[in-house]
Amino acid sequence: MEGTINNSFRNVFHFFGFVMKVGDLVAYDPDQPIPGALTAVKYHERMRKRTDGKIGIIIKLHGENVEVAFGNDIVIIRKNYLFVF
Repeated sequence: MEGTINNSFRNVFHFFGFVMKVGDLVAYDPDQPIPGALTAVKYHERMRKRTDGKIGIIIKLHGENVEVAFGNDIVIIRKNYLFVF
């Protein structure tokens, strides 16, 4: 998939079990192929446009989701769709 963060680094990152926490810098970058359902494709395209390649900061944790501020835009995103710097 074009525009994804280096997957080998991502795999090492997840292997060691690093935990996301408030204040972490993140970018929207799903590490899995987009499922074929039209709704999912539209969701991922909308999120790509909304985040516009910006780096965000985690402001709240919600179980498997996190609340991220991308500039003035606050978005709730699943953790597995984010890359932590």
